Amino acid sequence: MQTDGSNNNEQDLPNMLTMGYISGTFGIRGEVKVFLYNPQTDLFRSSRPITLLFNDGQQVETSLKTRPGAGKKILGDLPELNTPEAASKYIGAKICIPTGDLPKLKEGEWYHFELLGLPVHTQSHVYLGDIVEIVTGQVDIWIVENKSGEAYYIPNEQTHICSVNISNDKDSNELPYGVVVVDFDEDDE
Repeated sequence: MQTDGSNNNEQDLPNMLTMGYISGTFGIRGEVKVFLYNPQTDLFRSSRPITLLFNDGQQVETSLKTRPGAGKKILGDLPELNTPEAASKYIGAKICIPTGDLPKLKEGEWYHFELLGLPVHTQSHVYLGDIVEIVTGQVDIWIVENKSGEAYYIPNEQTHICSVNISNDKDSNELPYGVVVVDFDEDDE
């Protein structure tokens, strides 16, 4: 199982994960509308330190607390904002947190940003391609593509995923970093 934390594996700031962005303003008190790539997250239900990354490269250290709005809206409070005019200057800013602040996952669970871009091999050492997308559902599907354009759709189930190594531990006896091994036969397509 994976836990979504980002829309892609490209990190905007080193050791930081982009969780979403400020999408608009709300009300007269300077609240903002927040778009989170994982809207189910409760990371921001209480105030949490964040870094806002603006399009011009400017970074602002602040804190964010979210609450549900009407419908599917998520509303956010940044302590330095108290007017709609001030809040409007934050529209488009990316919401980033240190990757070390993410909740620890159980064994066999990974954040999407840890998997996207990893090479995938079969048990017989045949390179299938790299993980380019993860489709979430009752069973997540890893979409693996290679340079020749072939795509493989691999369900994230123990019957298909033999091992994943996302550890950078050089002394590890595991597979080299970034290697995903799947039990996959061309006939399974």
